[in-house]
Amino acid sequence: MKVLKDIWEKKGDIHHAYLMGDLDDEVLQDLSSFLKKMVPSKESEVQLLKYETFGIDEARALRTSQTLSSIETKQFFILNPKTITVEAQNALLKVFEDPARDTHFFLCVEEGAVLPTLRSRMIVVSSTAKEEDDIDLAKSYLKSSVSGRLQMVRDIVDAKDIPRLETLLTGLETILREDVISNKQTLKQIQSARRYLKNRGSNLKLLLENLVLVS
Repeated sequence: MKVLKDIWEKKGDIHHAYLMGDLDDEVLQDLSSFLKKMVPSKESEVQLLKYETFGIDEARALRTSQTLSSIETKQFFILNPKTITVEAQNALLKVFEDPARDTHFFLCVEEGAVLPTLRSRMIVVSSTAKEEDDIDLAKSYLKSSVSGRLQMVRDIVDAKDIPRLETLLTGLETILREDVISNKQTLKQIQSARRYLKNRGSNLKLLLENLVLVS
């Protein structure tokens, strides 16, 4: 929860949609408790919703639910499906892109199960100890000179260390989405890099070097 806490303390608010990964029951309760403490209970509503399958009907129900709360209430929806359909994710695109006022979503499902188009509407957060590793690697990258950044991504690609590359991209995404407008181009490049990770024939080194030049 460190990333959420830091953003809240800095800005007094948080992004409207987060991809949290597949959380166990204890961490889900911790997230719920954290959100309840963050905003006075009379001014907030936290819903922890679990599903076997989150389908199109559930997506439509969520879209309706977000509009029913008082205008003075801050809403938090923690969504924990075992599976989520493609149709449901497509239906959530508009919801996450243009949510009701003071409404925030936390999708707690494996990142690999989420479509790139929907993921691009969210900030990806790791709620485990790995979260700090993600941020530390990204901070190290951002503090480096252009030549230092180039060397970092070249070393990762040459070593074929895909997990470390994913860690770097996740950390950068988390930090840069604090100011989406200023970092729009870099975030697009990160999304492109994620897509190319799945294509063995792509020139990943060239793509990451382009990321360095725009970040």
